[in-house]
Amino acid sequence: MNNRENFLKCWDKFSKNLRGKILNQTDKQNFSFPVLKLILAEAVTAWENKYDECGRWLIDYSKENPEKGELIKQILLRDMKFTEVTVKKGNSRNAALLASVGVAAAGFGISHFLNAGTAATVAATVLPAIAAYPTVTATTKAVNGKKESDTLEVYMSQLEKFRLSILNVIDN
Repeated sequence: MNNRENFLKCWDKFSKNLRGKILNQTDKQNFSFPVLKLILAEAVTAWENKYDECGRWLIDYSKENPEKGELIKQILLRDMKFTEVTVKKGNSRNAALLASVGVAAAGFGISHFLNAGTAATVAATVLPAIAAYPTVTATTKAVNGKKESDTLEVYMSQLEKFRLSILNVIDN
């Protein structure tokens, strides 16, 4: 295998490892840029570790090509950083409360318009509100989860420019 293929193999391992660490951490706590930076900083150490396949590749490559190796090391260890991306999340509590109030008001209005009795008016007001709250909360959480997933893809795509820079150094 040549240096380009070895690097691509290591890069694939590195990016999968990074993605896995990010997903694992977001299961434990909310997705945040400072945590993402820490995860990247920790994952990058694989390129310095002589016991890791990626680190061994970089060490061997640096012995063969000292100038290019130093440039690749600089790209991997100092330059590779994420740029913050802002994602607006929906507030599930506020949306659920507003939806509950809205359907309760609609239920009350309809029952009042139909001259329903007290029990029917109470039921038409309370039951839709009770049903709306968990439905809207679950929907908002699903939308926020999709936004987090899309955000992860944006961050991972930011690493592409570093991969291309390294390939350019190897090829030239």
